[in-house]
Amino acid sequence: MKNRNLHVMTMLLLVTIIFSSCNTKKNMAYLRDLGNQMTEQGAPAPPEEVRLRPNDNLFVSVKTINPEINALFTSATTESSSGPRYESQAGQHVYGYQIDVDGNITLPIIGKVRVAGLTLSQAQAAVQKQADEYLNEASIQVKLLNYKISVMGEVKSPGVYYNYNNAMTILEAIGMAGGITEYASLVNVSVIRKTDAGTKAFRIDLTKKSALRSEAFYIYPNDAIYIDPQSLKNTRLNSGMYALFLSSVSTLIVILKYLE
Repeated sequence: MKNRNLHVMTMLLLVTIIFSSCNTKKNMAYLRDLGNQMTEQGAPAPPEEVRLRPNDNLFVSVKTINPEINALFTSATTESSSGPRYESQAGQHVYGYQIDVDGNITLPIIGKVRVAGLTLSQAQAAVQKQADEYLNEASIQVKLLNYKISVMGEVKSPGVYYNYNNAMTILEAIGMAGGITEYASLVNVSVIRKTDAGTKAFRIDLTKKSALRSEAFYIYPNDAIYIDPQSLKNTRLNSGMYALFLSSVSTLIVILKYLE
């Protein structure tokens, strides 16, 4: 009778481990309450335009009909902002135009242009206006080079990633990091954001459609995203050891029963 009870306890423990391993899928589905063919009104809300700050690094392309003038802007006109020269921080530092502490960038011929506090479209207009005073038929393009984000925790490729579009969602950011691991919990995803008022932390549940209305759904430059592991991660990681231990116990029980 004692041996039988021990067998039953062993089987119950094994079943518990198996169900613990499978019980985590509900935390791995994005927006699972959105439903089929459902429209979520007013979501996601459009992101605020990024405002430039001192130390931001800009890609500035200045093109004219004069090849000699264009040669002065070689670093900006030979490649796009996502070209090889700009893929590393060193390349961005050398070939980009950094906003100084006074909020200006300094361009050949055009001189200093104040851009801090402006959106990218406003900064482009400011550069265009000043370029028109010195250059004929100049075409201006301005992009932000240091739009980088950090994605950490339970993703397949944690690291720092660069965005060359004006907007990015948290789902796109996680996708850039290879997606989530099998141990990820989407219920409590953290987004850390630096603001003028200080560092702000958001908690967002990516399993629910309410995430579409979160301030953290759109990601901003220098945001850090952290995806928590599921509470059962350690159990799942150790399940093989538990199974081996229980198998050994069962074998020992059979041997002892045979020796009786």
